[in-house]
Amino acid sequence: MKKKILALILAGAVILSALSGCGGSEKAPEDAAVTENGARTPETDGKDNENTEGEQGGQPPEPPKGEITAESIGAAVKAAYGGKYLPDTPMDGEMLRAKFGFEEGSYTEIFAESPMIGTHPDTLVIVKAAEGKLDSVREKLTAYREALINDTMQYPMNLPKIHASQVVVKGDYAAFILLGEVNENVNSSEEEQARFAEEQVKIGVDAFNKCF
Repeated sequence: MKKKILALILAGAVILSALSGCGGSEKAPEDAAVTENGARTPETDGKDNENTEGEQGGQPPEPPKGEITAESIGAAVKAAYGGKYLPDTPMDGEMLRAKFGFEEGSYTEIFAESPMIGTHPDTLVIVKAAEGKLDSVREKLTAYREALINDTMQYPMNLPKIHASQVVVKGDYAAFILLGEVNENVNSSEEEQARFAEEQVKIGVDAFNKCF
């Protein structure tokens, strides 16, 4: 009889233990689902969203460009060439009038440099035209370029570079760009020399355009 009672007690204990285990497992799958599915409580979601927005808020807008001036454009062009920029002497008012024939009051700003050594034709002129004078300034720069082309027999070695020179206009600014590294390959063909000079001048034209 005692053995039967003891067996009943043990059986009851086993049943209670099993029921307790089932009760605990009712929440376990839910907890597991939270872990496996990556779900978050509303409070946790709020914090994670704040962090995500902070990290993915996008790059800050680029600071606005500084005020464009003839001087700042000239500095950008010079930087593009680095040590290959040959002009080293600013042109004074008298030289500007003699070379380009700019009329008084035709511009409000100007940056103009050429080499001290006359054998190099390299020249950079950037002009901010006065109101209504842009066409006149462009014509003066173009006329100067054509005069150089017609006078290239004086320095035949400069012919490719002078032909590659450009007059460019952006906004109120006009520029004459005759710049670039010297092609030291004496065995290059005329076509190669011309292409080399064009690529060199393009460096300055691109730098000029990027300022706007």
